[in-house]
Amino acid sequence: MAIAASFPTIRPSRLLDFATSGVLDPRITFSRSTTATYYDGVTTAKAEENLFLRSQEFNTGWTPTNATITADATSAPDGTTTADTLAATATSAGGTYALQNINFQTASYTFSLFAKADTTSVVWLYSRNAALFGYAYFDLSDQSTQAVAGSSTTPTNLAITSIGSGWYRVSATFSVTALNSGCGFGVSDAKGATDVTAGASMYLWGAQLEQRSSVTAYTPTTTQPITNYIPVLQTAAANVARFDHNPTTGEALGLLIEEQRTNLLTYSADFSNASWTKTNTAVTTNAIVAPNGTLTGDKLIENTTVLSSYQLTQTVTPKPSSNPTITIYAKPAGRNWIYLNVFPSTPNDFTNDTRAYFDILNGAVGTVTRGTASITAAGNGWYRCSLTASQFSSSASANATCVIQLATANGTNSYTGDGYSGIFIWGAQLEVGAFPTSYIATTSATVTRNADAASMTGTNFSSWFNNAEGVFYVDAGAAQGFVPVLLTTYDTGGTNLIRIAKESSTASSTTVVSVRSYTSGTEYVLLNSAFASGKFSVGYAANNFALAASGSVSPPDTTALVPVMSRMTIGWDGFNTARQINSTIRKIAYYPERLTDANLQALTA
Repeated sequence: MAIAASFPTIRPSRLLDFATSGVLDPRITFSRSTTATYYDGVTTAKAEENLFLRSQEFNTGWTPTNATITADATSAPDGTTTADTLAATATSAGGTYALQNINFQTASYTFSLFAKADTTSVVWLYSRNAALFGYAYFDLSDQSTQAVAGSSTTPTNLAITSIGSGWYRVSATFSVTALNSGCGFGVSDAKGATDVTAGASMYLWGAQLEQRSSVTAYTPTTTQPITNYIPVLQTAAANVARFDHNPTTGEALGLLIEEQRTNLLTYSADFSNASWTKTNTAVTTNAIVAPNGTLTGDKLIENTTVLSSYQLTQTVTPKPSSNPTITIYAKPAGRNWIYLNVFPSTPNDFTNDTRAYFDILNGAVGTVTRGTASITAAGNGWYRCSLTASQFSSSASANATCVIQLATANGTNSYTGDGYSGIFIWGAQLEVGAFPTSYIATTSATVTRNADAASMTGTNFSSWFNNAEGVFYVDAGAAQGFVPVLLTTYDTGGTNLIRIAKESSTASSTTVVSVRSYTSGTEYVLLNSAFASGKFSVGYAANNFALAASGSVSPPDTTALVPVMSRMTIGWDGFNTARQINSTIRKIAYYPERLTDANLQALTA
């Protein structure tokens, strides 16, 4: 009740509610000469999908014709004993197959299946649209394919991929025009015909049907079909402001302001490229829908080398001049842990390296050595893992090597692989700085994202600003960097200013939010309060400056002059052309009179 009673009775003369509006006030000038990434809180993309029921239980929910299905007959590609056998009960020209009816829309559908030869090596997929049929044949013995139109359109995108241990994943895209239809799979003696000899059999597992024209990572089903969606990492054009959101909750975070950063890793989303060295691993490209909504996520798969490490590495030349941060998006694909390591190399210096384990199933950081680490959910089971070095820069080595490694548990990155387990990965980044920033995509060369800058000048500022007295209210995220600035008002020469920033307090050895005021280059005010992301208010008038944060107000400064100011920068320090907040600003409000200290306190409570 006391807080409500102390809330200001006047309205602000300028309200910049970035989180709610999601747009810039037209009085604000914004620049950033490159593209940059963010989440808009709205856009999603279809990720994994499987419209079949009982995708691994062909003896349940599937209608067999001229076939016997034996459940759980052998080891499947995921190591479980869940693969079934489909065998012909008699010699037939009509085929040995199993069918499942699907309520189709008119669209392209991709049908995929895992198959392993038994007494026959030919498997076929087909789509039935009323009386129309299309067939896709695959011979596992020589990995050849054949499309047959039948009485329907010819299937396209036929593919056969070795999974290991004699298993192959076969897939084809069918153009469907009937609403009530079906899909099936069968075995035959040779490509191009459904003729089959009694007893011909094959091991089958993992049927998947997706409404799109390409195959993605297999997603098992039981009694219900599955369609997953993923929040899409957006790319803002040059000189377009970013209004960031929490990717998993959709919460609006406000205007994102970041400093300049460079991704020093090349081919940041193509781990099959030779710039990434594979050790006891293989990479399946474009295996899963990535955090940017495209089919560009790769799968890193271990081999069966005994008691080994399974990893990707890339070396950066020259070594970063100061401590770097490495990040990677990761998602489980049989392995639930990932290990990151960045170390000075040439020569290798493991006394100054940084290491960390991440649980990418539960979103937790494990053991960290010589650095700091964080993990952030990116939606649909993806996490962004981040590791910042603490003593990397003290090494005399010439280069830096980044390691992305599979692990089986916290602290366990050496084991005997099974030949099929791994992780999905996307968006690797190495940047110089003590914290991660938004993802910067690269291909054959490093890429720089330039700094964000937002400001108000001229009458866009003076029309609502009272130089004699007033109050600034700022609601901001957790600022990061070297003296990150929430807001600055100043004159053209920079000798008169009021700056609200995060900095270290020498007196208390803590991080504080500070207010510094300069008149003709002389500092008159330094107020500070314990810093946390949240709400701050600063009141100023001649001989009456005060700062409130988190519901408490500092003792006022009763000796300060008020500088003459003509412009304002938001989330950075225009006078120093840097010191970006590296976070978001939810709201800025300005009151054109010096409110009471109780008002300042109420604003931040």
